Amino acid sequence: MLNIYRKPNSPLATLILTTSQVAAICRVAPRTVQKWIDADLMPGSYRIPHSKDRRVPADALRDFMVNNHMSRLIPPSWMSSMLLVGLPDVNQQRQVEAAIRQAVGLAPAPVTVTATNGPVALAHAAAGQPFLVFSTLSVGREVLSSFAAAVRVGPSSAAAVYVVALVRADDMISPDHVPDQYPGVNAALDLGLFLGDVTDESVEKLRSVILAAKENWVNALQEK
Repeated sequence: MLNIYRKPNSPLATLILTTSQVAAICRVAPRTVQKWIDADLMPGSYRIPHSKDRRVPADALRDFMVNNHMSRLIPPSWMSSMLLVGLPDVNQQRQVEAAIRQAVGLAPAPVTVTATNGPVALAHAAAGQPFLVFSTLSVGREVLSSFAAAVRVGPSSAAAVYVVALVRADDMISPDHVPDQYPGVNAALDLGLFLGDVTDESVEKLRSVILAAKENWVNALQEK
């Protein structure tokens, strides 16, 4: 089973933010945002006619944050999709999904499709352009090593997908050893952390890999 956590339905270009919303995201005062806009540091932002109010398209804010070393604050749902691969058990899917939502604040339900084999999973990865893939080891070494090749930020950019293996107890391998033995895997987490009630430990571990994936994605954008 492969679940796709997609971007908001509306493109970022149509998501317009107030200076107060931008200030909250960037963790600065609204007056600071106004100064950025007036200094033309956010191309595409504008002042509402006959008003002192300013507005900022979300894609302009995202570009500003990438260019000014603020990538840690970019909402993950603004970047691209996240994929959850290789969990045929519906209850386990829902438990992992709940932990992901709590870690990154994703409210919409994911689109779910059946990945009957490795090529199908890779095809969905290429179509969804995820910046982060969660996958069990059951999909096989070849598929795990191929996600980065299937997902690219642009036609000529570096691969930007970050692959996290979800390790089962019967995989007979420690999560610490997975990245060394499975090419293409950036990090590994114990699947058992997410089965049952969502704990602070599981949420913190998820947030850690999501942050690493965001930094990987931003670095690929900057190399374009």
